[in-house]
Amino acid sequence: MRLSRLTLSGFAAVAVLLLVGAGGVVAPSAGAYDSYVHGDIVGDADPCGWCHQDDHTNWPPTNSKCLTCHGDYDVADASLTCWTCHTPGQDMSAARSDGACTAACHLADGTTVTHAAHADRPATCTSCHPVSPSATQAGGSPHHTFVPPAVSVAGFSPALGAPGATVTVNGAGFVRVLSVTFGGVAASRFTADSAMQITVWVPAGATTGPIAVTTVGGTAASAVSFVVPVPVVPAPAVSAFFPTSGFAGTVVTVTGAGFAGATSVTFGGVAASFAVISDTEITAAVPAGAASGPVIVTGPDGAGTSVTSFTVLTPATASVMLKLSRTTVAPGQSLRATGLVSPLAAAGDPVRLVVQRRGAAVWRTVKDVPVATSDTGAYAYRYRPARVGSYRVRVSVGAAPEHTAAQSRWVSFSVK
Repeated sequence: MRLSRLTLSGFAAVAVLLLVGAGGVVAPSAGAYDSYVHGDIVGDADPCGWCHQDDHTNWPPTNSKCLTCHGDYDVADASLTCWTCHTPGQDMSAARSDGACTAACHLADGTTVTHAAHADRPATCTSCHPVSPSATQAGGSPHHTFVPPAVSVAGFSPALGAPGATVTVNGAGFVRVLSVTFGGVAASRFTADSAMQITVWVPAGATTGPIAVTTVGGTAASAVSFVVPVPVVPAPAVSAFFPTSGFAGTVVTVTGAGFAGATSVTFGGVAASFAVISDTEITAAVPAGAASGPVIVTGPDGAGTSVTSFTVLTPATASVMLKLSRTTVAPGQSLRATGLVSPLAAAGDPVRLVVQRRGAAVWRTVKDVPVATSDTGAYAYRYRPARVGSYRVRVSVGAAPEHTAAQSRWVSFSVK
């Protein structure tokens, strides 16, 4: 078998595929089929190959040569038979017979797997062109088989870029490009400008690595890596906070920059719970045990420290006084418990009043109620015991950020 490679330059533009339009035969370019293997379909003599010389030095073709394969075509001038369906890129309209190719024999998309009969001839195209199901064969013609060129990547420019940047890739064999990847991440947008150049946009998620181009002919990667810079996240910076002092639990608003990736907020070195509101604002609660000191916001790439210190206030020591209106009452008779909570920081906080009765040598709680305090810290509660016996009462206040916890002494009374 003799093999020859066909190109589309000058007279070498052979096997151009035909499309039939309303006005007759249309001879477009061969599209992506830029390289073919020309097989011997008649015998070792390969008379069709005589018509399809790479350089077309044997010109013009003779009737005996062309009609060996194309005997079904009968045009006015037999020497023009090959040009009836094969136009080599020049204007042959004056000599070509449109009537001989009134149906599409070779479609330009290269995927035809059936051949239509010529409308004015009893024979079909399959007389010389047996049908093949391969999509890599031009129009199903086995002697116009597409041979993908070898692909290679010679280089690219620029050498680095972030996602969205445009990159020009140079090389060879960029025919029917299937994908372009950056470090293994496929680009969603690229254009094969020519068989030697591709314009591609760096995809989101791309990482530093070779640029690889995959075509129907294979895959090739660049010898050097394309660099995708790692985004630089600025370290947090603390410009202010409010309020500037407070007890444990106080919510503080911290302002600055670079807070989006914050990993911790501390008050005087003690970690606090916090919430990132935006890249410029954080709210944090002063933690228990915190000491006065700077507010520090830490992120993946560093930490920002306030210029001034946050002052942690010390809770005041609370106390509770209790007094009963009488120490002895009859069953159903009331007595009044009064008292005062101090300091004023504790005023307004409820106190807890507990009454216990002694029975069988054990004190048992018979009343446990919250009692409101005034803005001065005063409170009062009236109690009516129903059973005789020994009783005692005590009042306590819980701890708060502003004050400590405290409780009164037990005060006894009897019912009889």
